[in-house]
Amino acid sequence: MFMNSPVPSSIGGIKSLARQIKHATGASHAAALDSAAQTARFQNYAHAQRMLAVHVAATPLADARSDLYPLFLTFYWKDKESGERGRETLTIQLSAAWTSLITAQQLAHNRSLYDLQPMASDHLEGKHYCSGQMEAREHACAAARVFQFMDATRLRPSASYSRVYPSGNSRNCIPHSDHPSVWFDPATRRYLFVDEPYKRAIGEREEQERERWAISHLQVIAKATWRGMYNPLQQSGSQIYFISHAFSGVPVKPLVAAVDGIPLCTADHWAGESATATPRFNSPLAGQPIPKAKPVPRARMQHDDPARPPLTFHREAGLLLNKLISLCRRRAGIKTHLESVRDVLREFLMRTSAEEDVSDAEVLAIYEISNTSVKPILRPDWPQRSALEEDMRKLRGLLLQEFAFKAYGGALARHLGAAERSLGVWH
Repeated sequence: MFMNSPVPSSIGGIKSLARQIKHATGASHAAALDSAAQTARFQNYAHAQRMLAVHVAATPLADARSDLYPLFLTFYWKDKESGERGRETLTIQLSAAWTSLITAQQLAHNRSLYDLQPMASDHLEGKHYCSGQMEAREHACAAARVFQFMDATRLRPSASYSRVYPSGNSRNCIPHSDHPSVWFDPATRRYLFVDEPYKRAIGEREEQERERWAISHLQVIAKATWRGMYNPLQQSGSQIYFISHAFSGVPVKPLVAAVDGIPLCTADHWAGESATATPRFNSPLAGQPIPKAKPVPRARMQHDDPARPPLTFHREAGLLLNKLISLCRRRAGIKTHLESVRDVLREFLMRTSAEEDVSDAEVLAIYEISNTSVKPILRPDWPQRSALEEDMRKLRGLLLQEFAFKAYGGALARHLGAAERSLGVWH
């Protein structure tokens, strides 16, 4: 259709072609825009707007389209009952060639990519026949969602689950986990746990249980509005959570921002090509050597700025620290490490007081043990131990909230962990 018309490479070109389609076919304006966008190898008009807008800001409009890399995902199918055969090919636009996002060996590390084989630097094909047309479309869309995720985050799939489990033990996995996957940043060697449970499986009680787990294991959980990779159906589908160690994992806030603009890709809204099984599909780059995977330059997702905690944080943390140090001053393993935490926080407070209207007397009072008459605990009984553990948990929650992915966070976590271990063996 419209063979004499050039393939549009801009929003203006897509709109111009849409007017021709509307005039020739009588289609609605929205349908004509989607059809014109698909001619330009986008999924629909909204997808074209999103992808072209990303590059227009950095390049002239005439050159914007050249920064996109089409990826053809092909799956063949055969209906055993009827004997009918066919091919489904979905084309998505990426900001880099797939060979820059993942190696051929790493395809095996993801449930939606393991059956793919490289055919060209712009084409991946399923190794086995699917049982029907819909299954082939679902496989293509599932693979597309994973590539969209990798394109947005520059993370790569990994099989190293022990890297993301607390203490490397699968029994420490986040509660109510389902359809998990592991990802790593090849530049920083940091790891991320992605959890995609069904919506109906995570209620308020389960959310609270997962939050308690996160505080206990120094993990940070972030839920994206993007529907994720596994099953993005609106009502009965899954939801995606990013879970990472607060001080040594991949920062999760930039990830949420990166994926929330990814367009929905499902077999129910098929935007690919359906054809007979023969002749076999060959992409534009078929026959050319496939380059080895190379990391592409990108703007690094920086750690959160090490901003200074507010005065309210210092007041609450100071009360807990002073209480714990006073009660445990005969237990060197607790006292020494909590004093180290207090020294770091006091230094932060001194910097804050130079910019805010905080008197020197107030600064000293917040982390000064004023009640030295508190009787120290020599050997805690069960109620005393429970109270100390609860105060430790509160302190850990405060530190996690203010220092996740920030300067000094790792040092604070180590000192607090050492104090908690000392409390655990104090009999």
